[in-house]
Amino acid sequence: MLEPYAPRVPGYFFYYPSRAQSSPALRLFVDVAKELLVRAK
Repeated sequence: MLEPYAPRVPGYFFYYPSRAQSSPALRLFVDVAKELLVRAK
């Protein structure tokens, strides 16, 4: 219903808990994804 009003922002977005609560596996995934996206530019 509100889709026409939602901003369209290119890119990928991750949502994860605060750093105090994140698992090592999730932290590793986010770090690797960020590195791959930087290299792709």
